[in-house]
Amino acid sequence: MKIAPLFSAGQIEEANRKLDAAILQQAEKLEKYSLTLDGITIRPARSAGELAAEGKSLHHCVESYAEWVSKGETFIFFIRREAEPDMSWYTLNLDKSMKTVIQNRGMRNCDRTPEVMAFEDAWIAWVRAGAKRDKNGNPTINQNNKESAA
Repeated sequence: MKIAPLFSAGQIEEANRKLDAAILQQAEKLEKYSLTLDGITIRPARSAGELAAEGKSLHHCVESYAEWVSKGETFIFFIRREAEPDMSWYTLNLDKSMKTVIQNRGMRNCDRTPEVMAFEDAWIAWVRAGAKRDKNGNPTINQNNKESAA
């Protein structure tokens, strides 16, 4: 007896297109929180494929968050070295209220390095302060009580 598949290839492709469109829509809202500072950059995940590639590259489970990301229930950001923007380094999960980092993990769920922790601290403080930008659209970061463009 042959069992028919639950979904056709076309249905699966359509579901994946909808998932990617929803994730991209969320990413567009979060793009204002993208930042480059001291050689490190952060940006929102833009597709289920990116989440899958990130999880495969870093050997962790971020791909399983795709549905939550698509609904805006959680926010996933990729942290990269500025010189290697396409190379996975750390994955940050921000709570929906945009106030706290739930987790930030690197290769095989390793903890953050001091360098990444310092970047995360500066970034989350900037986000909490309203993600301010100067008249040219450059992020302004308060470092040591001194406003500067990032």
